[in-house]
This record gives sequence, structure tokens and C-alpha cells, in this order.
Amino acid sequence: MKFTKKEKNRVLELHSLINFHSHKYHSLDTPEIEDHEYDALFQELLQLEDRFPELLYDFSPSQRVGSKPLDGFKKIEHLIPMLSLENAFNQQDMEDFNKRILERLLIEADVNFSCEPKLDGIAVNLLYKNGRLDLASTRGDGKIGEDITHNIRTINSIPLSLIDSNSKLPTVIEIRGEVFIEKKDFDLANKKAIKAGEKTFANPRNAAAGSLRQLDPSIAASRPSKFYAHGMGFIEEGDFKLPDSQSEMLKQYKSWGLPTNPYNDVAANLEACEEYYLKILNERDILPYEIDGIVFKVNNLAKQLSLGQVSRAPRWAIARKFPAEVGTTIVKKISFQVGRVGGITPVAEFSPVNIGGVTVSHASIHNFDEINRLDVREGDTVDIKRAGDVIPQIISVNLDKRKKGSLKVSLPKRCPSCKNDLVRIEGEAILRCTAGLECPAQRIGSLIHFVSRNALNIDGLGERIIELLVDKKLVLNFADLFRLDIKDIINLEGFGEKSASNLIKSIQASKDTNLSRFIYSLGIREVGKQQL
Repeated sequence: MKFTKKEKNRVLELHSLINFHSHKYHSLDTPEIEDHEYDALFQELLQLEDRFPELLYDFSPSQRVGSKPLDGFKKIEHLIPMLSLENAFNQQDMEDFNKRILERLLIEADVNFSCEPKLDGIAVNLLYKNGRLDLASTRGDGKIGEDITHNIRTINSIPLSLIDSNSKLPTVIEIRGEVFIEKKDFDLANKKAIKAGEKTFANPRNAAAGSLRQLDPSIAASRPSKFYAHGMGFIEEGDFKLPDSQSEMLKQYKSWGLPTNPYNDVAANLEACEEYYLKILNERDILPYEIDGIVFKVNNLAKQLSLGQVSRAPRWAIARKFPAEVGTTIVKKISFQVGRVGGITPVAEFSPVNIGGVTVSHASIHNFDEINRLDVREGDTVDIKRAGDVIPQIISVNLDKRKKGSLKVSLPKRCPSCKNDLVRIEGEAILRCTAGLECPAQRIGSLIHFVSRNALNIDGLGERIIELLVDKKLVLNFADLFRLDIKDIINLEGFGEKSASNLIKSIQASKDTNLSRFIYSLGIREVGKQQL
């Protein structure tokens, strides 16, 4: 049946109405119509699309969950890299940051800062072309992420089409933001999982990440993910006039139907930044979502451009981290691990303790100087924090609770993996095994590094499979990886013909790399990404 112009216009009108009211409901929490009225609009759209399949556009609100499960995630190159942020841990760090800005801009007057709570979620990049969502991807390594468009479309607060407000829409724009799950929704989802006998998530961030990593969009759609826009990558303005400031750009986002954090603000100077930081820190526990700090950005976009960036972070933004939360537990055992370049690291195993929503049971003690400084022993009661809200770290020992007869930790004389003699190089705080790849632990660690994301980035080749390959003596060095064939892989636990074939293809595809990745993959001591 052929549709008329009137029916086509009605479909497009329904798109606009549904998008507008969806934004009012999901993003602003200020609905203007009743649920049954919204449902009636949606049903009318579905009926028209059913009668006239030619009017079923991929940007229709009905297509949020419409695609079939994918076989895998495609790699997507960002038009402009998604950089990390430099961290500040105290007011002195903020003063140093402000001083660098003033010196680089050659000014003495105070600079305005845009202030935003730093959500503990997953960074994503939304690419809109002519106002329609064209592509969505994860941050990845900052330059290349994974295509998650099928899952992003299921998040109701993300418009499939931007609202064409009085200002013109850009021809192309990359909108950066954070996907997150609110605390109450996380608790409810875990209760449902427990009731269904399914695995629960450790924290809201892991739940959000798990949703975006689904190949089946219907699973992502069942998760209560939300989104806040906070930044911009590439823009081809067209008839759109770019605002002068970050804060005005966020207002523009809101007018387009993109949700932004209602706690965003502007600080007139560094002192106002500190006031904002303390205000949000005091309100942290009552916020509906997890945050781990505050992001401060030079508000003026022209000044941002002038300040530029270093290799991994903009000079015009910084993340002021909150103090780490602390938990108390008991050390059960102190063992020794061998790193990929032979360093021997003492590791404390302790009774599991929840810190900031994450259960931890191990912490590196780094080296023997640190063991002596802390005087930590097996059986001790210790305080643990997650440094930077990420890495577990012993910060103190409660000597009043130490049991009589406890023994100091003795330095090992032989490698726990290969039994080779250990040496301590002058000027270093750690013991080292010098057996190189003859040491099983160093061999496995080096191979894991060789195939990792920032090195050769071999899809499907993780720690478990590396350990299997080494255990079966199929791989003893880097070159052995490229000698593998399907017959070697197919007999490993968990592999079939298709998965074995895919792994071999990934290994062979990794040969097409660049010099910096290759050098980094070799795991040479003192050579990291930044030196390249």
C-alpha cells in the first residue's frame, strides 16, 4: 500500500512528539502528558509503520530495540581522540593547575571554570549527523573504541534524533558523556538477579559496563542505564553557531534533548572551585548515583583551544578526586608474585572487605622497603583504601591488635615460580628474578603484555588462554604465537572450530601494526606508551 504525503508527515510529527515527551519524562522528570496519552502516540506510530513499512526509519523511536544480536563488536576510530584527565588530590594540586593555565595564557586575571560531578560510569562517544544518532562507541584506548550503537539506542534518555531548537543543528558532532546506573536501580537489579539465581554485579559501574558489552540489545534494554552529556569532540558546524563557553554548550545540549547533570555549575575562580568541591563532597552520599570526584574545565572554549593538550590529557581540565574510602580487615597471608620483567612483589591476602562498593581481598605491598615501613605481618589488623578509588592499598597496621608471637616477613631467596636465585640491583627497592622467559611466571606475564590492548591488541587472546597455551607447551615465546594453527587451538578447553578459526585470524591480523605498538609489546623495562 502506497502512503500519502499526509501519512508521511504524521509519522515524522509523531517522531518529534514522542522524542519531546520522552525527553521530558526520562531526562527532565517533568512529564507534560499522562502515560496513556504517550502510549497512544506510540501505538499510532507503530500502526502507521506496520501499514507502511517504507515509513519505518532507523531513527524512529520504535527502533530503540530493533536489531538482532551481533556476532562481535566493530572497532570505531573517534574523529577526535577521547583523552584522559589529569588528577588532582588536594588543593595544592589545584593551585598548580591554575598557575599553569595562567602562565600559558599569559594572563593574571581569574579564569572561570565549569564544574561537574565526575560520574563513576562508562565514557561513550555519540556521533550525530544532521541531528540523527549515527554511531555510538566506547572510549577504548582513546583513539579507537567499540561500536555499541545497538545498545546505546536502548537507553531512553539518549535521543535518536536531536530536537531542532531555535539554533540550527550542527552537520556533524561528537557528543561525549557518561553511561551510568543509579544506586536504587542497581540495588533493584541485583535483587532481581538474586531471585532469579543469576550472577550479581559488584557495583553500578560494572553493571553499566556489562550492559554496554552485550551483543544482544534486548539484554541492554532490560537494564536501567542512564546518560549525561558533558563534552564535545569533533564538530562540523554548518549553520550552527558554537557557543563561547562549556556551560553554554551544556545548555545547548539540554535544548537538543540531551540530558546533562543538574549539579553542573560555573566557578568564578579557584576559591569558588574549592567551595563547589566541598559542597558536592558533603552531598556525595545523598546523590542518586556514584561519583568519585569533580571535573573542572576552563569554561571559555577559545581558551580551551589555546591551551591545547599533552599526549594523553587536555591542559584545560582536571579531575579533583575525593579522598579514598577506608576499610578494616585481617591479613591472612603474605605471598610473593613474579612480574613480567622479574620483579618480586609481596602481596597481602586478607579477609574480603567492601570499600566504596567494591569487594577486595588482595593488595600489593609493592616492595620490601614498604613491608618494613608498615611492619605488616600475617594476622595483623590493617586499614585498606583504594588508591584513586581503584587500587587496594594497605595504609596502616593496628599494632594494638597484633597477636603475640607474630613473625616479621622474611625476604625470599629463590623465585617462587622457577626457583632461580633472586638478586637485588643497587638502587632498586625490589628483588628480581633474572631467568627471563625461562621463568614460567615471566613467560606468561610477557605474553599477556604482548597481546594486550595497547600492544598487539589480539582479540580473544586473554590471560586464561595464554596460560593454557603455555601449559600445553604450544607457546614458549612471542614467535610461537604466530606458528599456531587451528589444530593447536581446537583441542583447548572451551574451543570449537569457529572460535579456533576466529582466534587464528585475530593473531594473524595483529601483524598489521605500527612501530610504537610493536616496541611497547616487547615489554622492555623503562619503555612505556608515553616514551613512545
